[in-house]
Amino acid sequence: MRRDSRPSGAPTRQSGALPEIRLQGESVVFYLDIATGRNGARLVLRCDADGQVWASIEDHASSAGARSDAA
Repeated sequence: MRRDSRPSGAPTRQSGALPEIRLQGESVVFYLDIATGRNGARLVLRCDADGQVWASIEDHASSAGARSDAA
């Protein structure tokens, strides 16, 4: 999936990468790279058809192989 940068609107005016977005059944899952001091961590947000939202942090080690996608 293409991940171009775009203006974030933040006061720093720095661009950020677009999140990776995937459909899983009736859910939409967003994968956002984050700077945590950990190598390759990212925030995973899953939104279902009923309006429920789940959030988790995925470490580089867990995302190196097959993605669990169980945000």
